[in-house]
Amino acid sequence: MAAMQLGKHVYVQKPLTHNIREARMLTEAARNYKVVSQMGNQGASNPTQKQMMAWLDKGLVGKVHTVHIWTNRPVWPQGIPLPTEKPALPESMSKKDWDLFIGQLIMLITIHCTIF
Repeated sequence: MAAMQLGKHVYVQKPLTHNIREARMLTEAARNYKVVSQMGNQGASNPTQKQMMAWLDKGLVGKVHTVHIWTNRPVWPQGIPLPTEKPALPESMSKKDWDLFIGQLIMLITIHCTIF
C-alpha cells in the first residue's frame, strides 16, 4: 500500500493479503494512484518456463497437441485433524467456567469443519 501511495508499481508474491477486504483495498488503491499491481508466484516466473515458451513460439519442438504437467505440491501435510480425545478440565475450573472461557469457538470450529 505504501509503495502505491508513492506512485510505485508493485509486484508481490503470494499471499497477497489476509482477507478479501484487504485485496479490495489494494485494488482500489491501484486505481486511485494510477499504478499497476500484480501478484504472482515464483513458479510462474521460472526462466526454464520462459525458455520452453520461446522454443514453442519458434516452432523448435514441432506441433504440440498435448501437454502433461506434474507437480509435487503440496509438499506439506494439508489440514489439521480434529482431536478425538477430550481432555479433562483442570480441577480449578468448573464446566461453566470452561464454557465462558471457550465461548463460541467450539461451535464455530464444528460448523466450519462440517461445511468444508
